[in-house]
Amino acid sequence: APAATAHTFLLGATTLKLPTVETWRESYLQDDESKLIMNMIENPSLIGKEALDKVHYIFRQPIRDNRIKLIDGLLFIQEIIDISGNFIQLQIVPMRLRNIIFTAFHANPIGDHFDLYHTFHKIRLRFFWPHMYKYVKFMIQHCAGCNMTKSRIRKSSSLLYSFPIDQPWLVVHADVFTIGTEQGFSGKKSFMNVVCGMCSFCMVEALLSTDMNSSGFSK
Repeated sequence: APAATAHTFLLGATTLKLPTVETWRESYLQDDESKLIMNMIENPSLIGKEALDKVHYIFRQPIRDNRIKLIDGLLFIQEIIDISGNFIQLQIVPMRLRNIIFTAFHANPIGDHFDLYHTFHKIRLRFFWPHMYKYVKFMIQHCAGCNMTKSRIRKSSSLLYSFPIDQPWLVVHADVFTIGTEQGFSGKKSFMNVVCGMCSFCMVEALLSTDMNSSGFSK
């Protein structure tokens, strides 16, 4: 994965800036399937067997049920999560941008590469495209960074390893970061960082010099 400035997006720390809104819009129009879906949403009279046969089967029922929305030129799918009809809204990723999304959520600022479980889960909480798991698995198998460390790093010793996490904040990674002799704009120079092991949501709390003890850390 290319080195880049750390960038925070949708509650997750990434190492690659994600596409701008304009890039998303252009990519949808350059993708035949996405363009056809957009046309059907804007003109429901086009929804029929002939048109639906041209899109991936996973999109067909959501199109019929009006669960794919066009919002400010961007495509979102509403994924039902319970019998009451509650849903999460995921952004549909056209073919052209899938590699960028993968890279942004696979490599992280501290130099490690997330494994298959973490990479897939981080992307799946935010985005959607057909056969995502298969795509992520293939990309990780062919990731140069992962292959270079495969022989010397085991899951038991890796900084971020695989285990069945099914609840946010069930497992957290915590560390203290100190700027050094310089201070931040707020005058603070030490920060406690706590990251959710499931979704990578990060909380950062500035520490005063009087807090640099076990009581301050636990609080």
